[in-house]
Amino acid sequence: MDMIDTTFELPVENAGRGWLIGEPTRTADRVQPVAEEIHLPATSSAPGNFRLKLASQASVSTPANLSRRERLKQWVSGERNPIEVEQGSIVLDLRYRSPENWAHAITNHLPLALMVREQLVKINKPVTVVLPKTISGKLVELFQLFGFSVLRTDRPVQGLVARYEISPWIALRGVRHEVIARHLPESLSIGTPNKFDTPTRLYISRKDTRKLINEQRVWATLQARGYTRIFAEEHSLQEQIQYLCAAEDIVAVHGAALAPLIFRNPGIGHKPYRLLEIFSPAHVTTVYRILAQQTGGSWIGVRGDIWPELLGPKASFTSNLRDFHVSMESLDLAMNKAGMTSEPCPPPSAEPVAEKPVLQVS
Repeated sequence: MDMIDTTFELPVENAGRGWLIGEPTRTADRVQPVAEEIHLPATSSAPGNFRLKLASQASVSTPANLSRRERLKQWVSGERNPIEVEQGSIVLDLRYRSPENWAHAITNHLPLALMVREQLVKINKPVTVVLPKTISGKLVELFQLFGFSVLRTDRPVQGLVARYEISPWIALRGVRHEVIARHLPESLSIGTPNKFDTPTRLYISRKDTRKLINEQRVWATLQARGYTRIFAEEHSLQEQIQYLCAAEDIVAVHGAALAPLIFRNPGIGHKPYRLLEIFSPAHVTTVYRILAQQTGGSWIGVRGDIWPELLGPKASFTSNLRDFHVSMESLDLAMNKAGMTSEPCPPPSAEPVAEKPVLQVS
């Protein structure tokens, strides 16, 4: 007999219309190139369902997406045998859907783990989160910050396994900010002592992939307007959260560095903010547009210059990590349209719409 078997619907988050500024073209005026101003339609997160099952008997959870080579290595070395977790703790296996990705872990896997723990509170057992063996230490720290014990391994794990289903997976977008807000640790809700001055105007750039070809010109323009540039990978988890929660004007190349916006919460005194998101023409998404609305922000997007192979019936978006160029005219238009010049940040538009041990197992 199951100890727990519960299902409930996940709420939908509606986002109002938004502006996406494209590169200057002659499609609107054949004499003088004009930056495209695209008024995006309202959008919403996907509806979905959450199901949690917890059996009274121990079972085995196996890692997802291991290659055949890795499975063969486990078999040869004997590491395919399950690791047993004592029955005083519930096993929550998060080793699928790219938990190694900084943004996925913060905006998907952490809210999921908190939702599971909320449902398990009645049986008064701690939750051990299982993550891939090679996962970043910063992400281990993230789960510890929210009160989870962490087991890093690629081996099967045996114990009282919490089986969950999110259908579809992206339905988490409608509930994640509320879940985070309910469980925000005191160190984040009141702020930790700063080792540096957190700027009110922040520019988040990229180092490795999806970089701006004209980065130096973009940075010179933003620096002249009072922005501070950071590269997220150079900062600790706490520092990244402090930066993203303190800034009132944020210009950022789309990427995982924006994920800590989920920790912003107007209910604990975080100010309204404006987000200008610079997209590769092969990687435009609504994920942070919705998140900005959920966390007290307003949003505007700028799309980089389109390269020819993205157009036509055989268009491919597989080059989403390719470096790209952004029009300075389009960037300037977006900043002016959003009010990101010298004025104080206005409220967002009203348009409708709790230290745990780490077990390192080889």
